[in-house]
Amino acid sequence: MITEEQENEGLIVQFKQEVMKLATLDISDEQVLRGILERLVDRIEVARDVGITIHYNFKNPLPSRA
Repeated sequence: MITEEQENEGLIVQFKQEVMKLATLDISDEQVLRGILERLVDRIEVARDVGITIHYNFKNPLPSRA
């Protein structure tokens, strides 16, 4: 249980670091914005009846609550 909590804490720290990097970038440059999106998004699926599903390159750092 402690290991899982430490792992979650590490993921949260890592997530915060990535957010801070993104917050300080100049995204008015199209190439910079494209690079950011390529790092964050794995793929986007568009289904006619279902809608759009975005698959990210990272996992949620917060534990899910069941």
